[in-house]
Amino acid sequence: MKKFVALFVSALLLLSSLSFVAAADSDWEDLWLTHYNDGTVEGAGVIFTTTDTAGAWWHHISFKPVDAANGIYEVVEISLGEGSATAIAIPAGGFVYGVNSGNNWPDLFEQNGATGDGSTGLWYDDPDHAAMPNYNRPGAVASMELAAAWEVGDQFQFWGLDLENLTVPTSTEDLEWYDDAYVCTAKIRVYDGTVAGDPYDSATTIEETITVDGILDDNGWAADGWYEVSAADGDGVYQQDPTTDELPDYKFQVRVDDEKVYFGVEYDDDVTITPDGLEGNGNGTNIRLWIHNGKEGSTTYTHFYDIYQQAAGVKVAGYENTNPTGNSKAAIADTSIVANTTVADGKWIVEFSIDLDEVGSEFSYFFTVSNKVNENVCLFYPAIPLGAETRLESFPYNNFYLDGALKVDDSLALGTIVVGGGNDDDVVDTYEDDIKAAMGEADPDADYTVTLTGPATYESGDVIEIVATVNAAADVELISVDFDLFYDVEKLTLTNATAGDGSLDCATTLPNSNWENLTQGEGSDSGKVHVAFGNAASADGITDETALVLTFTFTVNDGAEGKLGVYVANNDAIYGNDYDFGKHIGAGDYVVVSPEDNGGNGDNGGSTDPNGDNGINVVVFAVIALVSICGTAIVIKARG
Repeated sequence: MKKFVALFVSALLLLSSLSFVAAADSDWEDLWLTHYNDGTVEGAGVIFTTTDTAGAWWHHISFKPVDAANGIYEVVEISLGEGSATAIAIPAGGFVYGVNSGNNWPDLFEQNGATGDGSTGLWYDDPDHAAMPNYNRPGAVASMELAAAWEVGDQFQFWGLDLENLTVPTSTEDLEWYDDAYVCTAKIRVYDGTVAGDPYDSATTIEETITVDGILDDNGWAADGWYEVSAADGDGVYQQDPTTDELPDYKFQVRVDDEKVYFGVEYDDDVTITPDGLEGNGNGTNIRLWIHNGKEGSTTYTHFYDIYQQAAGVKVAGYENTNPTGNSKAAIADTSIVANTTVADGKWIVEFSIDLDEVGSEFSYFFTVSNKVNENVCLFYPAIPLGAETRLESFPYNNFYLDGALKVDDSLALGTIVVGGGNDDDVVDTYEDDIKAAMGEADPDADYTVTLTGPATYESGDVIEIVATVNAAADVELISVDFDLFYDVEKLTLTNATAGDGSLDCATTLPNSNWENLTQGEGSDSGKVHVAFGNAASADGITDETALVLTFTFTVNDGAEGKLGVYVANNDAIYGNDYDFGKHIGAGDYVVVSPEDNGGNGDNGGSTDPNGDNGINVVVFAVIALVSICGTAIVIKARG
């Protein structure tokens, strides 16, 4: 469910109220802190505030408070993990820090020939251990070495410790601690009688990276960067109309650095294995990337790449077109494409990369997935006009349709996550851009529009009205509309009354009295209203001259700060029907209201352009700025 999230999140740290007497010191060291009160995890750093439940291979160190307000604690007892360590008592007002390095289970299985069926006789040769990841995390190993040097009576200052709310200090909340891209932001330093300042006052940087391993857990894959393709919703177009099964949904994303272009793919079904000796296209589930790199005189594709699965593993192929106005493929010798795949939750997961030296630093492309089940069904994205009689003859073999293609350029560059700095003047206001990203790309052939208007400014406690006006395109008359309206639930409370049938009372103007209201709010904390109106009569539908007008009333929450927004998403829920039950896709809009002291920026911050802004559908309205528990974080896209 889509939700607004705040641009800035309050750090629930015990240390947040420190009155620093010294600037940020250079003697802060990383502390691996990934859990609270859990002694069952591997490769973890754990703070125990109730009972030390860690095992014999852990380092156990207990601390008592010296100056808890400033994060100063003293070592009371130590039991180091050499296979015989024991749990120790937790001092009053203090804690036990436990850390263990964890096992690299994939390496252990490979080195010892274990398969998970118990055939080796090794104690861990079972299905559960076979499914375990590499828990041997560098942060855990470093903190074990650090803790091994501590002595009773040593005093330390901690940063990122939260004994009240037990908040884990990380800037990558969506990742597991054993993921390569996981970031722990906890710090520790020897206390020398001087309280040090925020270790992140001097901004630190974390590079976005992607490892082509078939697991989409890299910090380089953006949460708001996915293209979602559904045959049922018309997001793509079939190369040939299917006569049997349609293709399952899939989504993909693309990023680029100085040397490579990276693709991540999630195919929403089991992969169909291609028989040995055959290529994937027409014989199994096949991903194909069509490319036009701007080669002078070329009107058709310049390259294409295939990724498919055989019994022995993933297979790749790269081709270059030697005919600038036709179709003459030639295999690329020593092609640079690299791919890895996994299967998770019944989905085929694919990551692949191609060297930019092979295809060019900027290019246009179409993405396709095909599946040989009962026939070879191939779904293109983005959708383009393909004549029923000339699909294969025209696209992509003789006409690449450059105007409809997606682009790879510097805007997709992997960047740097800057953690800290603490200077609000350096924070870029991305609120409006984030709404556009959350809306997603409108269908270029949308047959109706939802236009939002609202006040220019607000003050805390104000009652504001957002008006949605629905109009159809010329020569279209609708008897029903459905769409989702989202609002900033952190700052707004929806106050429309609810009728006896459960529908939300929001209609201001109906085309006629036969229109029925099925609009539903989805809970006070959802930030979402599903709007649904229909007309059972045979006349008076929504046209370009006859509108459906709706009014949504909100109270601005006490303490609301910064801009607040409302938008209608361009997702699979925005559609309508005509009298013949023909489906028509709509285009959404947004409105942003500024705080009174900012002066406002006009009634409507949105656009009714059905082409949208950036063509990206996202699952949540999330800010580009990341927030760690010890400072702000900004993603800076940079290439070179």
